[in-house]
Amino acid sequence: MCSKINNPVIRSNLKASKPHKVQDNTLTLVFPSNFHKDKLFNAQALGEVEYAFQAFFGYKMQMDSLVDQSIFTKKNSEANEKAEQETNKMMDEALEIFGGEVIG
Repeated sequence: MCSKINNPVIRSNLKASKPHKVQDNTLTLVFPSNFHKDKLFNAQALGEVEYAFQAFFGYKMQMDSLVDQSIFTKKNSEANEKAEQETNKMMDEALEIFGGEVIG
């Protein structure tokens, strides 16, 4: 989808969003901040995004937006927790392989 958007700033701000809902022909995107939303919801950027969506889906879609940081922080905290679990697993495996122990 993003490959159909030529402007790198528009593409970057679209990637910062997440689809929230589709109702009738309206796609609502959620953004982590007003900065990202405002960069995408101006006349030039919105026109390019709507054109890309029309090319992708085969019909014109209206765009709507909202800002909700909590959706993004929840995902980040889940990703951080998973990364920490993977790190702990690797440390345990290294300790087992080398016969080490944690001194602390």
